[in-house]
Amino acid sequence: MGSDEVTGMQKAMAKMDELAAFDFVRLMEKYNACERAPLEEMFRKGFVRLRASDYYGKILKLVARMPVKM
Repeated sequence: MGSDEVTGMQKAMAKMDELAAFDFVRLMEKYNACERAPLEEMFRKGFVRLRASDYYGKILKLVARMPVKM
């Protein structure tokens, strides 16, 4: 996943509510749809609104289960 794809995902997820963001990451983890690093970077750089929600910790746990390299 390239830098442009991460930027696109950030923009799309910024518009999602907390449950939608959780569901997105849950599906990515379930189907091994991407590597861990881009999602870690994305959540480290932004989503201040999401950090205050109950879903943030759940999302980080899902991301931690994702493959490092595919």
